[in-house]
Amino acid sequence: MHQGYVTGERTVHYVYERDSFVPLVQVTRNQALEFATTTDVKGLTAGNDGKYDLTLDPLWNGEFEQKADRLIRKKSSSINAIISARHGN
Repeated sequence: MHQGYVTGERTVHYVYERDSFVPLVQVTRNQALEFATTTDVKGLTAGNDGKYDLTLDPLWNGEFEQKADRLIRKKSSSINAIISARHGN
């Protein structure tokens, strides 16, 4: 998708409870996501004595991190039960 191609671009991501469709978190961003290029592992290792280092990889070290505009935590009874159990309620 090209920037500005669709008016009101928005990206929405959900994180669900394990093995269910119960949403835990919704993250929105009021623009299209920018896709990262694949890391040049050969180039990265060549500049590091032939060893791969996660801290040098822009996909893993936060260099390519994109910020969300809004984070919404969904309430669910099972999550509230887990939190209560952990806090002894």
